[in-house]
Amino acid sequence: MEFKRDRFNGIIVDAASLPDDPQALCGAVDALVALIEHERLALAWVTLPISNAQGIPVFTAAGFSFHSCLTDQLTLVRRPFEQAFVPFIPTHTIGAGA
Repeated sequence: MEFKRDRFNGIIVDAASLPDDPQALCGAVDALVALIEHERLALAWVTLPISNAQGIPVFTAAGFSFHSCLTDQLTLVRRPFEQAFVPFIPTHTIGAGA
């Protein structure tokens, strides 16, 4: 599983790098959670395309929760400690031409 660190002490998982095998995915997510906790990262994000929907139960069992969705993808976030701030998604647009 590949990920990049963001400027807010978090990580963003590259969904294209997720293993296809369910057992391998469970192992990769367990390793990711261990890294998050060991390094005291603020947040972890993963956006799963609908073609990877079988990964949703694996991530939610590991403490990820739903954040936002589009018709063809779901973004999950893991907040390892209660004080970690999870930004909201935009709920409206303002400005000329909006």
